[in-house]
Amino acid sequence: MIEEHKLKLNFQTLRETETRLLYREEEVEKILVSMTSGVHTFIYGSIGTGKTTAVKRAIEKFNDARNKALYISCSTCKTVHAVLKELISQINANLVSAKIVIEIRSNYDILQQLKAALRKFERTSFKVVVLDHFQALEETGIVDNLIEMGFAVILVSDDAKAIGRLSPSAQSYFANTIHFEDYTQEQLVKIFHSKARHLIGEGLYTESLATKVAKLSNGNIMYGETLLLAATLEAVREKKECVDETDVPELLPSGETISQDEKIILEVLKELNAVQGGELYKKYCERTKFPKAERTFRNYMKDLCEKNLVKAIGTNKGRVYEILGN
Repeated sequence: MIEEHKLKLNFQTLRETETRLLYREEEVEKILVSMTSGVHTFIYGSIGTGKTTAVKRAIEKFNDARNKALYISCSTCKTVHAVLKELISQINANLVSAKIVIEIRSNYDILQQLKAALRKFERTSFKVVVLDHFQALEETGIVDNLIEMGFAVILVSDDAKAIGRLSPSAQSYFANTIHFEDYTQEQLVKIFHSKARHLIGEGLYTESLATKVAKLSNGNIMYGETLLLAATLEAVREKKECVDETDVPELLPSGETISQDEKIILEVLKELNAVQGGELYKKYCERTKFPKAERTFRNYMKDLCEKNLVKAIGTNKGRVYEILGN
């Protein structure tokens, strides 16, 4: 029997375990090398692909008595003033003796005082600043300021095009990029099997549970975790002996069985009727703000074919897709 009182603790443990870093070991090492080398880096990838978790693990490995990487989320710190305030707060938290005291004036005054203070308070230990959720940053000029102060800046974004919001001068520093590819369906199933073991326990869930959660997650690990927890809570309410795919909530309205990206693909096909795969992917990228990787696009096409909405003609690079029932 699934023990309800253990779920909350297990779910918290789940989010702190290595399950969030499966298939991301290479990216963690790349980020760590960037930090150690002091190289400005732009990290990008779809929502829920492990970017934040990988960055935080790299920070854990990087930080020691001599080196410090400071993490700032642009979801909450969206302006120059907010970023500077958080930066000073974190630096002070790492200083043993004297603290940086800056009067609240203009951003320019704060920057000048911060520069002087950093030189005085062993600036060499604070080497890296990570700006996560960079796409949410409203005032990108802070990146120029951080570079000028000598920080290695790591930008993390869900939007590959966000780098274009930087000044031309700042953009020139970010030749180094790290792309978090979307997980394959096979990887997602293995990830959610591992998570189910942590959350529910061995033998208390069916194989099909992880498969269904992987499919519904659409590559977003955080969303999949929420689905997994919801399914487990439903099984507890029903006093079931194990969690299975029928416990996973169908959060979309009846009949709403395709993703927004798949809808865009269908719109293109309705206009063109039939189109070669490579050309279809280009048209899809032009119409969406956050286009997915080609591997995910191929999964979309496979899904649409299985739902008998699209027909695939030919194989490999010469494959043509044709909409059905148009």
